[in-house]
Amino acid sequence: MQLRVRWHITPKEPPRVWRHCGHCGAKSPFVSSGKFRSNAQKKRLDVWLIYRCAACGQTWNYPLFERCAIGEIDPTLFQAIAGNCAETARRYACDLAGLRPYADRVEACEEVRVEKVILSGDAASPDRLDIALGLSGSCDLRLERLLAQELALSRSAVRRLYEMRAMTVTPAGRAVLRRSVRNEQSITVDLRALDNGDLAAAILAGAV
Repeated sequence: MQLRVRWHITPKEPPRVWRHCGHCGAKSPFVSSGKFRSNAQKKRLDVWLIYRCAACGQTWNYPLFERCAIGEIDPTLFQAIAGNCAETARRYACDLAGLRPYADRVEACEEVRVEKVILSGDAASPDRLDIALGLSGSCDLRLERLLAQELALSRSAVRRLYEMRAMTVTPAGRAVLRRSVRNEQSITVDLRALDNGDLAAAILAGAV
């Protein structure tokens, strides 16, 4: 019997941006304050997301819109920025591609929250577990670590299942278990390859 589940993964913190801090006189990690700053001149608007140095609190403004015509910004987004919407700030703070040109290094979070939903099947006695991953934001968590902690298995057990081909990952790739979790990955585990103790733990941990 097949048990299909979806794991929705959310990093606990947005990425940290490493750049030179004028106050510290060295490269330091900057973290999002979750607040926006804007400046309007006539019909043009500049918008920044405010970051603070984790060591001294010095601010850096991450540019989002520069000399943009006010009418070109979606009204809903404009209101979200004006109201310092936390979800909007988080979305911009998790945009690695947008951050990289302004950083020496962008350090994604390794700690995540995982929300699990059963899509189909019965968690009582399945022989196969299909996991679909949905990732909000960016994280630097290795796939093998995620599977180990969320299936209540050791990392060596996860690697053994993969080597035995009792676990498959799609899309596959070289050293895929040691790479960071990706959005829309899918994992299939043949639960018959586990002993009784690991089997019960994996089913329970994987489904709820």
